[in-house]
Amino acid sequence: MAINRYAVFKLSVATNNPEYAVAYVSDDWDGLKKLLNNPMKELLSLAPAGSMPEINLVQPTVIVLEGVDARCGIGKTFESIFDLQVPKNTPTMAVGQKYAEKIQEAVSLREPKKNGIFMAEFAINTRTLYIRYVPPKPEDTTIAFDPAGKVTDQTLMMWSTFKGNLHFDIGNDANSIGTFVTDYITDRATLVQTCLKKSNKKLFAQFGGVPMSDKGNAFAIQMGTEFSEDVRLQDNCSFFPMVIIEQVGKVTESELREDDPEEGDDPVPVDGCVCVDIDVATNDGEPGGVFELGTAMIKIYAEPCPTDEGG
Repeated sequence: MAINRYAVFKLSVATNNPEYAVAYVSDDWDGLKKLLNNPMKELLSLAPAGSMPEINLVQPTVIVLEGVDARCGIGKTFESIFDLQVPKNTPTMAVGQKYAEKIQEAVSLREPKKNGIFMAEFAINTRTLYIRYVPPKPEDTTIAFDPAGKVTDQTLMMWSTFKGNLHFDIGNDANSIGTFVTDYITDRATLVQTCLKKSNKKLFAQFGGVPMSDKGNAFAIQMGTEFSEDVRLQDNCSFFPMVIIEQVGKVTESELREDDPEEGDDPVPVDGCVCVDIDVATNDGEPGGVFELGTAMIKIYAEPCPTDEGG
């Protein structure tokens, strides 16, 4: 049976300035993609029209995805999945202590669910969306993100012998973020290997540690050298990765709606360059070593991605 439940909890009892938290639990993995691309639209659909308080997530929004603690696919308790539905025909979403107790009830997840499951939490009128998840099994999914024409040259920079970052852009379409991120938290090694191999772009790498300057001393800009061999990537099976997405729903104050460009109208969302920065670790720091992928930062800029022609 599909899970799509939500609850609202009053954080502050002050009558003049009440604060509310919202929690939404679902095993609709395709719905997670939609939520990442347009969180306000998807969250508004949770509550019936006219509900008080009105659900609102401020934009631009920061989204933090954190995997439920697991050890090679054996999940620990997912404490925040609860059996709760707002009663039908209820004009307000009053939440009391019994709902708080429900939120603390645990459902044990012994392995990644076939369809995946997630819980999204936020406080009304704030700009941070926190999502805990257990992904689908990799064998039950396929990589949906297509890097063709989107991915830029990759740079692998090892800040120390064993610790570094992998950087590349994935195009100007912010609507591709949901697909990329859900692929990443399901099977990140296959996704990134697909981006490296099928994008027809170059990999520039610095192995063994980027030279560093002492604080206060002049620095020299470092550049990686072109690396023509395959980089061996793998998932560390001891955890599901954290992903942080910033600037979701970013708008520019100077751009107004084309159909009614009067002063004071709401600005329109602007697709910006989507950058991926992935935490990398290795056991030996050598070109032939195995590089494990961890936390990923998804950064959205308010201008188009750079091109080979300098556009």
